[in-house]
Amino acid sequence: MMEIRFLLTIVDNFFIFFSRLTIMNSNFSIVNYFNNDIKIHYPEDVDESVIKAVKKSKIWEKQIISLYQNYINKGNVVLDIGGYLGTSTIPFSLLVGEKGKVITFEPQPNIFALLEKTIQDNNLNNVELNKKGVYNKNGKVQFIENNTGKAGINGFRKLTKKSNMIDIDTVSIDSLNLDRIDFIKIDTEGAEWEILKGAHHSINKFKPILHIETFIKKEKNKKKLEEFCNEYGYRIMYKKSSDFILIRI
Repeated sequence: MMEIRFLLTIVDNFFIFFSRLTIMNSNFSIVNYFNNDIKIHYPEDVDESVIKAVKKSKIWEKQIISLYQNYINKGNVVLDIGGYLGTSTIPFSLLVGEKGKVITFEPQPNIFALLEKTIQDNNLNNVELNKKGVYNKNGKVQFIENNTGKAGINGFRKLTKKSNMIDIDTVSIDSLNLDRIDFIKIDTEGAEWEILKGAHHSINKFKPILHIETFIKKEKNKKKLEEFCNEYGYRIMYKKSSDFILIRI
């Protein structure tokens, strides 16, 4: 029994050390959102578009971030599904204010640790972080982890030499049993339509504004977007590339 406990202690210490090492192998930049200087942590050894923008202290998707001011108000409840480094969570937090709430989901363990550090360092106390994925139901799924914004559920993303397969816990939006939802952002690399299946009751009840990233060049996604708008009574208020902001008519 003593040997087992000793081994468990070694394993626990290893994971604690590895987690700290991951944080240490990172850097940060200051990005200004709505006249607020925000420290954003990012993995040092990953090179992709969002990180490149953060390194240069630039706002990622600045036009969309600016548009959020038209749709999000003080006191709102916002869901950020696919939080990544926090480039949406941060402006959401600033826009909803002290009386509002941002609920962010990011299932990649290493990225979650950096996101958590960003939220803590900037005292964004209205943000609730969840190290889970969002899907059509509660359960577990296989997830392609690569420490970038292109990670996603297996089947929507493919395993490569630079990625790992991990099991993650998932929840549906409906299972959260929230009293209010005003705005939902979904950026999940192809899983958006399954996520929305798990939000049927919430969408009908709260009629939230939606920001969905979907690869519209794929005919099936174009059809699903049209079908969703027709079924739930939404119209497209903004579209650019793969980003769509939808409002209930």
